[in-house]
Amino acid sequence: MKLLKRLTVPLLIVVVVIVAALAVRWLFARGEGAARAPARQAEQPPPGWRVVDDERTSGALQKLNPLHRPTQADVIMRDWPAGSRVVHVETEGGEHVELGILPGGEVAVPEGQPHDVTVYYKPEPAVALELRPFVGAGLGTSGPAVMGGVDVIRAWRFHLGPGVAVAFPDKEIAAVGTLGYSVWRNVDVRLAGGYGTAGGVAAVGVSLAIE
Repeated sequence: MKLLKRLTVPLLIVVVVIVAALAVRWLFARGEGAARAPARQAEQPPPGWRVVDDERTSGALQKLNPLHRPTQADVIMRDWPAGSRVVHVETEGGEHVELGILPGGEVAVPEGQPHDVTVYYKPEPAVALELRPFVGAGLGTSGPAVMGGVDVIRAWRFHLGPGVAVAFPDKEIAAVGTLGYSVWRNVDVRLAGGYGTAGGVAAVGVSLAIE
């Protein structure tokens, strides 16, 4: 109970920071043209293209139903890693073509497929602005620490942004600058340093970005 009381204020601070960051991101994404968030721009196809429908695999609760039967998506995606996609194209002549897209973006085709397949790729800019909230935990100069904030600049796989860190056991609160490096999707190794109620604070840990 004592530990819960000691964690209440720090956790509330982190939650407030994340909610504020999400609100800013939502407002930022509502803009038009240059004011629109880069992530939202990437989701929109160019003129003359349209987004096609997709059929997702059954959810965990659906699979628990003894009367549930596997869908076509369940059958096709059975051996693919989570996050993959399979694109099925049927031509006017009734010919079927399938392309697989792995979670990392790599494109795969069935062995022996007679069609020539070329992937055209436009990479993201090396340096760009972003609004990427995160929460994390690790070790600080005085003990365990939790942190939260929002990344505002991306440089390659590095993410920079302001945040708030709370260090234990004295519940030191500090405003920090953070530098994260993406190790897997939205999981980062993060460094934080700044100044707070007990002077200088530094921490290193792992954070999860909210994308």
